[in-house]
Amino acid sequence: ITPTTIQKKVRDLISISKRVEAKPEDMEKDLESMSHKELEELVKKITKQMHTAAAELNFEMAAELRDKMMEIKKHLLATE
Repeated sequence: ITPTTIQKKVRDLISISKRVEAKPEDMEKDLESMSHKELEELVKKITKQMHTAAAELNFEMAAELRDKMMEIKKHLLATE
């Protein structure tokens, strides 16, 4: 097995990064008004978006999503 460099066109990378433009600030409700079940669903959704962003090499977005997910998890623990 010989390692080879992966080469992608810049246009491909730009189109991929535009697909993951879901900002964590774009939530419809604030955390306090959401039920426990809604918060758990939001964590799952953000986790999926985070993994997608990381797979598409958009690490800044993945880090933002991770931080938002951790904030929601802390809120979940505080409300139990």
